Amino acid sequence: MASTEPPKASPEQTSSDTDDSAPTVLSASEAIPGNPNPDTTTRNGDSETSWSPSPETQPQTVANGGPSLWKRRRLGGWTSVAIGEPLIKSTSAVNDDTESFRPIFPVGPFLKDESREFSGGFGYPSEDYWVVKELVSKDRQSKLKTNFLFAPFDQRSRRAGGLTACTAISVVNAHWLHSNQDLIPSRSEFGSLIVQGSFEWQRLCAQEVYRRRFPDRHFDLETVIEANIRPLAVQPEKSFIGFFSPDKFESLKEAMSFDQIWDEMSNDTNGLEPRIYIVSWNDHFFVLKMEEDAYYIVDSLGSRLTEGCLRGYILKFDDSSVMYGKDEEVEGSEELVKPIFHGKECCREFIKRFLAAQTVEVLEEEDKQGMVSILTLYQRLQIEFHYTYSALPLSPASSSDSSTLSLCSSEEFLQNLS
Repeated sequence: MASTEPPKASPEQTSSDTDDSAPTVLSASEAIPGNPNPDTTTRNGDSETSWSPSPETQPQTVANGGPSLWKRRRLGGWTSVAIGEPLIKSTSAVNDDTESFRPIFPVGPFLKDESREFSGGFGYPSEDYWVVKELVSKDRQSKLKTNFLFAPFDQRSRRAGGLTACTAISVVNAHWLHSNQDLIPSRSEFGSLIVQGSFEWQRLCAQEVYRRRFPDRHFDLETVIEANIRPLAVQPEKSFIGFFSPDKFESLKEAMSFDQIWDEMSNDTNGLEPRIYIVSWNDHFFVLKMEEDAYYIVDSLGSRLTEGCLRGYILKFDDSSVMYGKDEEVEGSEELVKPIFHGKECCREFIKRFLAAQTVEVLEEEDKQGMVSILTLYQRLQIEFHYTYSALPLSPASSSDSSTLSLCSSEEFLQNLS
């Protein structure tokens, strides 16, 4: 179908791996790592992040200039691209004042059925296992209780040096999950993946052709896939694109909603094989893994979880996960004590209530006042689920290659760019 380019963002707009809708932490067993005030609830400000959409996330429009035909529901325009072997197998160490990090991991990945809150029977350090925490949404309408696992740092740490590297890190994380289908990375392994993805991002930043195309160093997914950093590909026929709450905005009435996308994905058992999506929303990429018994969110940017969090995180949604709301039968009660969702469904509600709810509320109010453009709606409400698959046959060698630590000093990287 013929198409025209969507409206262009103004030159002064920039993109970054930041978020203005991070939820609030309520300490349960311990505070979120990196929170400067572990005993208090923290919130983000109300300021909005200036944002410039990459070509990969820009909405398509039909020839008459109107909104795209969102009834198509699935992503188009992608070429299924097979990727070559990993480019880097460096093991040079990086010093960091915050925490010791070893290139050779004494604790490897653990089996999903070994992933439990307590680790006494296995002899592993407790931080390499799931911990149960409670998270309160920014609007204080919902509370999530589920299993968390944290990396030693996140992409913006000095050790990783991946300021806007979320796209490359998501590709590295997705490839590792494909290569280790029965595993979830341990804390140290997760840190290695963040460093590897950040290093691949640095390599792209060092090439003039990419710097010209992306002055803000925030690469779109298609560019990173075609850069051959890992043997990974995207299958458009199984990918989705839609919006949060399109029914609340006249210009998005025909768009596929997030709930419609989720229903299709959760009902697609696919022979019970794990499905791994790279998710794009609000100028950030993270990974969603969907299995028969659990869903996982793997994110390299701690501030997306809560303000002040300085570590990448993995959330596990299984039968033990519970989301609480207010008990409307108790007049005036503000306590979040009534269970409203259980199990894997908490993953859907986490994305809606903890990541997107406040953004939707603000934009809905601005839209009623005629203060929001259709481009802003695309930028802030559009969500994409890119279905990924391993482009090469899995082998022990390819699996070990994906775990090879690639380290690069951010100071050296900046010197190379100057």
